[in-house]
Amino acid sequence: MTLRSMIEKQFGRPKGIFGGLAGLIMAYRPSNRKLNAWTVDRLGIAPDDRVLEIGCGPGIAIAEIAKKLETGLVVGVDHSIVMIDQATLRNHTAMRAGRVELSNRGIDDLPMVIDGYTKVVAINVLQFLPNLGLACSAIAKVMAPGGVLAVTYQPRLKNPKLNAAAAFGDRLAIALAHAGFIDVHIEEMPHVAGPVICVLGRKSQGPKA
Repeated sequence: MTLRSMIEKQFGRPKGIFGGLAGLIMAYRPSNRKLNAWTVDRLGIAPDDRVLEIGCGPGIAIAEIAKKLETGLVVGVDHSIVMIDQATLRNHTAMRAGRVELSNRGIDDLPMVIDGYTKVVAINVLQFLPNLGLACSAIAKVMAPGGVLAVTYQPRLKNPKLNAAAAFGDRLAIALAHAGFIDVHIEEMPHVAGPVICVLGRKSQGPKA
């Protein structure tokens, strides 16, 4: 097994030395930083938003979101303690200011906030989960009615085609609709070498939400 393949195997759940290297790649690869910034822009963060990032990794999107907040809060969760450590180092100033909280948790143990999260984001995370329906239901439970969810996905295949991303996007869109999300649609990131999509939806304010 090559060094590259050993590092690539860490992207699902980074741990140890190679997990730390995977986190550094996520944090400093220009294309990944651009992807994170593009996804955050899809959310339209307001200064008082209550934001949750699922699978926050090394904290790149957390830092982007924190810059847009004044009285709001962004909570980042990740099931890898290696990633939480890196995210903490990257966002320590905003954490001291009370704009960022980080927690070593998974999708089955999402933290709550008063009145629910107004924005939720997950970047290259949900494709690793065995059951999209359960994941979408778990996310809906912690969101405020009318809250916006953005899920970005980039296929990690050799020479990936748009249909590889679209297939996952369609599966996720169906799962979101069943979980009570409305206005579900898919946006494609422009000017990138391979396909990147973002599935967006809004939590319904009806009885199903």
